[in-house]
Amino acid sequence: MSGDITPFPSHPAVRLTMFFDAHDHDLHGSLLVHLMARARQMEIAGATALEGFKGYGVSGAIHERGALRDEAPIMMIIVESAERIDSYLAATLDLTANVLITLTNVDVVEL
Repeated sequence: MSGDITPFPSHPAVRLTMFFDAHDHDLHGSLLVHLMARARQMEIAGATALEGFKGYGVSGAIHERGALRDEAPIMMIIVESAERIDSYLAATLDLTANVLITLTNVDVVEL
């Protein structure tokens, strides 16, 4: 057990969170589709993408989901070992130039 937070067995991992917009594309299509496909190809345990209603970043520009345009903010989350997260980040360098990436150490609880 890596921490004293819970009486259940746990192990350390890293939560990778990537922030971008629904309209972000690389040269060959949707950024989200390519990031998910790479995660599957690398046999990452799992990935989840969440769509926001409204948000803004360092530019201050408001991104929102709406009837006339779809610039919804997207958050893609992966929880995996530090080594596999490092490998995934290295494999997606060509896609993530304008993506905000955060890494957080977490404990995965085994129930």
